[in-house]
Amino acid sequence: MTTPQLTKTISTLIALSFFVVALISGLAVENSGVTILTRSIFALVVGQAVGLIVASAARVTIAEYLQQYRDAHPVDETHMNELEARLNSPR
Repeated sequence: MTTPQLTKTISTLIALSFFVVALISGLAVENSGVTILTRSIFALVVGQAVGLIVASAARVTIAEYLQQYRDAHPVDETHMNELEARLNSPR
């Protein structure tokens, strides 16, 4: 899954969570059907926007962390070559 697809998936899941919470809350307080659906759809739209912001922020944060980790822990090529040779050698 690519990064934009993952961002859209996360934002959609958050939006659906908002929708379900609004739907169950409306049913719990015994609102009318139109009121419940209107508020649930509004919550869905708001949840999509919140989800896009949260997913984008998480994507940037993870990318920055991974870059810092790679810079702080460079790969030793000789060590990697030795490991590769050991893995490829017959037992």
